[in-house]
Amino acid sequence: MTISVHLKDIPNTISRLVTQIQQRAFNPDHILYIESAGWLLGEELAKQMGCSASGIVAKRKGNRLKQFVAPLFSYFPEELAHQIRRLELGSRIHAQVATRQVSLRAELLTPWKRLIIIDDAVDSGNSLQSVVEFLQSKGFAQSDILTAAITVTSSTPVIKPDVSLYSEVVIFPWSPGSKDWRAYQEIVRKRE
Repeated sequence: MTISVHLKDIPNTISRLVTQIQQRAFNPDHILYIESAGWLLGEELAKQMGCSASGIVAKRKGNRLKQFVAPLFSYFPEELAHQIRRLELGSRIHAQVATRQVSLRAELLTPWKRLIIIDDAVDSGNSLQSVVEFLQSKGFAQSDILTAAITVTSSTPVIKPDVSLYSEVVIFPWSPGSKDWRAYQEIVRKRE
């Protein structure tokens, strides 16, 4: 099954995550979103949680082909794009390159802050795991970090987020083939 989350759905989707976070009695000082897909989610989460937000990059080698091909997907029928995404996840390509280069977009946060790390999807879990390890190497305690994702697409990621909504493939506005892809690209251009 494939689920589509459209631009108009993001506030309600994040609200559902906020409910889970509040059930854990976790009150963050800052939201750290994994770039670039987590940006819109992180900004909305910060707004709803009443705190600040900034990005962190967890980059794997081999993304260049995907970046080149992604715009072409906007011309495909949505169901074909969904099928290609399912094939990509089934190929385990995400797990083959486990190492991520992690870097912050803003200056390093102080270790006594409570953070929520959010990403759109956890496939292999390598990006989320790399970010958690990076923060721990900078002095953050595990108890001060809560991890969140909209979906977990693998039954065996190296790390499962503390809160998530789905266990299926989700097509987001930034996903190649999404009906909202062009509108999202316009939002990104205005942001830059």
